[in-house]
Amino acid sequence: MKTPAAWDYAQMRLGQIWRRWGLPLWVLSLLAMLPFRYASVDLQGAALLVVTGVQLGGILATIPKIEKELKERFEKED
Repeated sequence: MKTPAAWDYAQMRLGQIWRRWGLPLWVLSLLAMLPFRYASVDLQGAALLVVTGVQLGGILATIPKIEKELKERFEKED
């Protein structure tokens, strides 16, 4: 958030990354849950917790990537 241009770039890149990976990860998440469709509610909940944790990890993994791009792109201008 150092500059409006850096903020706009980060938001644009985040959108691009999430659009590219959103559908494939949704499909993988759905496939990961299919084996648990007839399992107990507790087992389904545990599986869903694992899938959600993996999804969260994927979301958070974009932060260092975008921060690296921001440094490369906007620190040259300083």
